[in-house]
Amino acid sequence: MKFEVVVAKRAQIRIRQISEWYAAQSSSAGEKWYTGVVEAMLTLESNPERCERIPELAEHQFPYDFRHLLYGSGRRKTHRIVFLNSV
Repeated sequence: MKFEVVVAKRAQIRIRQISEWYAAQSSSAGEKWYTGVVEAMLTLESNPERCERIPELAEHQFPYDFRHLLYGSGRRKTHRIVFLNSV
C-alpha cells in the first residue's frame, strides 16, 4: 500500500533554512542534505509503521498516532521528522 506524504508549510520553511545553513558551510553540503532529507521523507510512502511512536505519546494522551523518523548526514541522526501515521 502506498501512502501520501504531505509536508507542512512550516516544515518546508525549516527544511529550506537548514539546507541553506549547510550550503553556507559547503556549497555541495546543502544540496546533499536537502536531497537526502526529501528522499528519507518519501520512504514513508511505503512503510511508515517501521518508525517508532514518539516518546511524548507515553507522557501525554494524543488521540493520533504520531511517529518519528530520525535523519542525519553522517553517522549521527541530528534531525527528527515527526509525522502523523494515518493508517
